[in-house]
Amino acid sequence: MADPGYIVNNVLTDGEAWVALTPTTTVPLGSDTSVIVCESTDDGQVGDFSQYMDIVLIWYGKSTRASGGTTDTFQVELNDVSAGTTWAVQKLDGDGTNAAATYADEGRWLAGIVPTSDTSGGVAADVYGTCIIHLFDVNSGKYKSAISQYASDADGLGNVGITAATWQSQEPITKVELMMGYNQVAGTTLSIFGILPRMVA
Repeated sequence: MADPGYIVNNVLTDGEAWVALTPTTTVPLGSDTSVIVCESTDDGQVGDFSQYMDIVLIWYGKSTRASGGTTDTFQVELNDVSAGTTWAVQKLDGDGTNAAATYADEGRWLAGIVPTSDTSGGVAADVYGTCIIHLFDVNSGKYKSAISQYASDADGLGNVGITAATWQSQEPITKVELMMGYNQVAGTTLSIFGILPRMVA
């Protein structure tokens, strides 16, 4: 088995702190998708979540919802767990007119609000949203902390917000699934990074 990139000639090196775990995932044009899955390779190599302190996901896209609403919820599920109230979440959100601070217990973490494909409702066809998710201390034996930041501009129909969440499980995070109420449009992209601790003093 080859050594990971941060071991050179059997010596730990202090390389880049952010490691791209897989190439950027792009939903193929003409092929909407319901879920994007990021799963640990569990092989001691670059894609193995167990090597990292934190996991960061950077998502860019929109929902296929075509009518009846200008926004959709961006949802995160960990380790195939969605039953019960596994997430405790504090949210701060604004749409340019109203602002709201709320608390919620959730089965899936509603980590953001993203634009839809509802051009009849006023969302321009070329408007997309983004959501950045940071999962902290993913291999610890404690409840996991997480934060998301999201934003989109849709000529008065956009949203910006931040959520702070606790995943109420002590198990290591080995699988992340990203979904929404509708599908994610073709052209949606996701990049995932592992954050390394310092390797040398």
